[in-house]
Amino acid sequence: MILMSCLVMSCAITSLRRSSKSQAMKKLITGIVSVAVTMASLSLFAFARDENLWDELTNQAAKLYQEDKYPEALDSAKKALEVAKAIFPADHPNLATSLNNLAEVYRVQGQYMQAESLAKQALEIRKKVLSSNHTDLAVSLSNLALIYSALGKYSQAQPLYKQALAIDEKAMGRVSPDVATDLNNLGLFYSSQSKFKEAEPLFKEALEIRKKTLGPDHPDVAQSLNNLGEVNRLQAKFSEAESLYKQALAIIVWRNSLDGDHPEAANSLNNLAQLYSSQGKYNQAEPLYQQALAVKEKSLGPYHPEVVKVLENMLALYKKMKNKAKVKEAEGRLLVAGYRSHSR
Repeated sequence: MILMSCLVMSCAITSLRRSSKSQAMKKLITGIVSVAVTMASLSLFAFARDENLWDELTNQAAKLYQEDKYPEALDSAKKALEVAKAIFPADHPNLATSLNNLAEVYRVQGQYMQAESLAKQALEIRKKVLSSNHTDLAVSLSNLALIYSALGKYSQAQPLYKQALAIDEKAMGRVSPDVATDLNNLGLFYSSQSKFKEAEPLFKEALEIRKKTLGPDHPDVAQSLNNLGEVNRLQAKFSEAESLYKQALAIIVWRNSLDGDHPEAANSLNNLAQLYSSQGKYNQAEPLYQQALAVKEKSLGPYHPEVVKVLENMLALYKKMKNKAKVKEAEGRLLVAGYRSHSR
């Protein structure tokens, strides 16, 4: 485009001169300008085509992510980022979107180091180009906070959770699904540090907001029920916990018609098994752990940190049952899964 401007300027100067070559020069310049315009048009067409490809890959990654098809989502997210780097400037919001999406797919697969680097890049771009109260900035803050929490970097995570909550509440009001997600994330943050008194009211508020804004049978409601149930279990409120776990499991099975083959159903199964194990109901706990493990291995792969957690729970159960054969088997699986998980 700069080259074309120079040629047009040169043409204007030349045309003022009286020369026998003036007509030939006009034809030459007209041809040059025509070629430049054509090249510019082709460039715009190519950009539009590549941007459409970026849209397609981004939407494809999001769909696969929602379907818990994480390896496939990872492939699409990587390709979307490659396209974004090729066609967008270094501080473009769409590049931040691709970085954020790839980071999130890595995060849910337990690949936290890869996720952290990408999430930081996305956040820096969004801080630079978006207003301080933009909801996309809240998304980046929340996602990076989740990664920090998983890595045990709690002092770095907490302010990010709170910033995200403040942005979303200002933008959408307190009673909104995004605010409920922020409250849920902050509750998980406190719960992971055994700060149950701080976590419980956050989970309760998130649950009420989700029921009001999403309906009582939404999967996010099941997630809140699970989290609230877990806080109750850890505070030895067993009857309350059991009721909440069963409500969560019923929603997921009914809503998605998956008969338990959904990651959130696996959480309910695992949590309910933990409850029964803590009450000495070992025969009721074991099949629930087995179902939870099968679902998580299917959706997350055999070496995911969440798979490792279920195996750890099963090992603890078998030790309580004094079943040496199953203890040995669980220890072997845990050794392989745990090693592979930490080496990723």
